[in-house]
Amino acid sequence: MNDLLGLMGAERPVTFGRRLSRWIGVALVGGLLVAAVSPASQVKILRTTGAADFGAGEATGIGIDALGVLRLAPAVRPLAQPEEPFLFAAARHPDGWVVATGNSGKVLLISDDGDISELLETEEPEVFALHVGSDGSVYVGSSPDGKVYKRAPDGTTGVLFAPGERYIWDLEPLPDGRLLVATGVDGKVFVIDESDASATIYYDDRDTHARSLLVQGDTVYLGTAGEGRVLRIIDAERAATLFDAEQPEITDLVAGPDGSFFAAAVASEGSFVQLPASTSSDSESSTADQQNQEVKVSTGAVAAGSRPAGFTGARSVILRLDPNGSVDSVAELTKDTVYTMLWRDRLWLGTGQDGKIYSVRDGQLVLEQDLDDAQVVQLMAGEDDGLAVATTSGAGLHRSTREGSRTGTYTSKVLDAGHVARFGTLHWNGRVPQDASLGFRVRAGMSALPDESWSEWTQPSAGREILIGDLAQGRYFQWRVDFEGSEDASPEVRAVDVSYVQQNRRPTIESLEVLAAGEVLVPANFNPSNQAFERANPNRDGIFTTFGGLAKDTAARSKKLWKLGYRTLQWKASDPNGDELRYSVAFRRENDDNWLEIVDDVDDSSYGFDSTVLPDGYYRFRLTVTDEESQGENAALQAERVTGQIVIDHGAPSVERIRQAGDGWQIVVSDELSPIQEASISVDAKAWQPLRSADGLLDARNEVLSVSLDGSEQLVLLRLVDSAHNSVTLDLRERLAGASAAAGR
Repeated sequence: MNDLLGLMGAERPVTFGRRLSRWIGVALVGGLLVAAVSPASQVKILRTTGAADFGAGEATGIGIDALGVLRLAPAVRPLAQPEEPFLFAAARHPDGWVVATGNSGKVLLISDDGDISELLETEEPEVFALHVGSDGSVYVGSSPDGKVYKRAPDGTTGVLFAPGERYIWDLEPLPDGRLLVATGVDGKVFVIDESDASATIYYDDRDTHARSLLVQGDTVYLGTAGEGRVLRIIDAERAATLFDAEQPEITDLVAGPDGSFFAAAVASEGSFVQLPASTSSDSESSTADQQNQEVKVSTGAVAAGSRPAGFTGARSVILRLDPNGSVDSVAELTKDTVYTMLWRDRLWLGTGQDGKIYSVRDGQLVLEQDLDDAQVVQLMAGEDDGLAVATTSGAGLHRSTREGSRTGTYTSKVLDAGHVARFGTLHWNGRVPQDASLGFRVRAGMSALPDESWSEWTQPSAGREILIGDLAQGRYFQWRVDFEGSEDASPEVRAVDVSYVQQNRRPTIESLEVLAAGEVLVPANFNPSNQAFERANPNRDGIFTTFGGLAKDTAARSKKLWKLGYRTLQWKASDPNGDELRYSVAFRRENDDNWLEIVDDVDDSSYGFDSTVLPDGYYRFRLTVTDEESQGENAALQAERVTGQIVIDHGAPSVERIRQAGDGWQIVVSDELSPIQEASISVDAKAWQPLRSADGLLDARNEVLSVSLDGSEQLVLLRLVDSAHNSVTLDLRERLAGASAAAGR
């Protein structure tokens, strides 16, 4: 515990005064001490809990139930592993199991003891479709240049039907003994009648592939690939669309309870189907064009398999369709491709690319088994309520048993601490039965994907709280737990918490600006009430400027007003650790090295102040930001930014001289520090009229103004305003009279 307290920073003294608010607090989360010191320690937790979190990791011999509990899964043991590289389909046979393979088109028989023998070899390299008749006859559909082969119980083998289609995806018997054949790339379903050795079109769909079949009584359902529709076939030319999925492929249909059935809608690079760039319901491309598109997968805009380029939806969605026509989403798998389904007391799903077996319990997706990198292509009912599992990319036939695994390993997903961090304690919640054990290992690194730069796995450790403070610092973290069960019980893990402290990083000042002279920021709901605020633009309708209301809102939380003599600094800053930031503002005169503080401990993103307390001149302002509020005095970091040269000017413009120029007058005006931006004249209290400068622009500290008068004026007022909003109003009568007298001498 001392090590943990050291990690949390408890050895640092608490500073009172302004920092009294950073007081010590204690919180327990699931039994884990997460903070026994001030917020300055910023201890955070990486938590893994629930089915979604645990499902993102890797499990070997481990299942995850609907509540997100890890426990040893039922054992899945290999029965046979053929030498063929791929296994695409499997079915139960009176003498064992029949499996269909690629790349040499072999169909094998695997006995219940695991012995392998060859039943037949097709001329085509791949066999995707397989059916075993009640008498033991084996029917296989080969691809490409698809054919249907039959091997009779006496060993006689031959081609039963050659439909002239490239792919044969599914074989399904009708109640009267005829055999349905789903094909691509013309989307045709054929029916074979062995009684008269005939084969006819059962249904011709507009879609590219007739992908999957389901027969329930006298009703035939079809899942397509291209548009991803679920159909009820009416006759050779008609079908009712029951559902049109967002995913373009229906990989499997399986009967459920009470007349319902399930459909797996898939959009996956791992599909056996290779779809063209786009498939449209109103397209009328020829068979030859479709075949050309199907044979080769484009390397441009088309993603491999049945996942279109740019598709962002889930790879698999499981649908439940009722006889009354309603459709419900049962499960959604973001990363997994569902190849096969099985209804046995509940719905089971077999997936790739990572070879997971799920079931749906009480509406929740449960990970039952993870077979590492093998793809589960067929789930079948096994003996003693177990499962038979056919896999490819590691071709094999496996069987599960009621007996649970005695050992298993679960590895968490890579957890991200956000920045380089020091890790403190691993705490887990669950239970360990007698004669069982759990051993936790951890590692850390700087890359999002573990590589050789990561630390080695630590030795397994037991105990509810495992100190991991000696682990190398890193941004990313991973834990692993080894399960060892007893004869009839498994350990359980419900949640794992890992405490860490990010390495403190310096705050960043992203911007710092000084608003125009006189601009101030106030809350958007600010009401000046009896306070007077001047308008940014003086009223030009008369010689008297009245006090106005608020200026127009400039942001959702603040707005700008104008106040003579005020200057406002506005900034934007952030902290990579998410620490609370405090700001201070200082100033110095140009060519002076000493900074003097204006304000300390500001928690807003702006600060306005009355600049009339500063003498006229050139200044610079410095913003300092610190994370001391969160990190404490000893560990705090800060950043600074200095403005460019800023003019503080309280002096109004003045008239330097007046001289006669023809029938008019030239008035030379100047300002010591700021450009003159407004000059106007009022004759006999009439409205202000702007004056033009000699060069046409009022933008300099010295300007020459032209005035034309006829001598009958009783009151001539000149108003000058500089860019700092300093203003002066002068009566020109005496100045003009003096200039006229001087010109007449």
